[in-house]
Amino acid sequence: MTEPKRINFQLPYLECTNGEGEPRRYYIHDTLSVARFEVFEDVHMLLAKGRDYGAVFTSQKKVHELLNQSKVADAAIENYNSMMLVKEKIEKRFHPAMRLVALFANLETEDMTKYDEVAQNKKIDDWVREGFAMNDFFTLAFSFANDILESYNETFQEYLKPPKKEKASSGSEETDASSGRVS
Repeated sequence: MTEPKRINFQLPYLECTNGEGEPRRYYIHDTLSVARFEVFEDVHMLLAKGRDYGAVFTSQKKVHELLNQSKVADAAIENYNSMMLVKEKIEKRFHPAMRLVALFANLETEDMTKYDEVAQNKKIDDWVREGFAMNDFFTLAFSFANDILESYNETFQEYLKPPKKEKASSGSEETDASSGRVS
């Protein structure tokens, strides 16, 4: 019996071969460019929402309830999310966990400032061909999602804090430490 290949989490890369049998190393990074973060947000939503028919049914049931409550805007949003789940299934895209990992795992020659869906799909093709265990991609995906969202929340909270006031050297004036303005 052939078992799925496990990812060695001690290494800073995923090692596999491409379609021609050439070795490939996808180095794992802990940050994303703006272009990739925009994709991350969409893929993360799909990962969090689930993508099976049960999720679609639950979503459609919620749309029905919202319409009965005359919450048309909320129903429209929920319906759109449900349509995206179905669209994803119809297009037979790769699972969101694998797509999320593909944002962080890169070849040395890859431009990490850009998002290229064709290149992302080639990565995942390599991983599928290699026979990696799917649960390892869930582990990586949820780890990346938690790290990015924690960092995002910390940064956002930092910007919400009021600027610190410092006493100016001339006496009673206060200076905004972040801008240097005197009040």
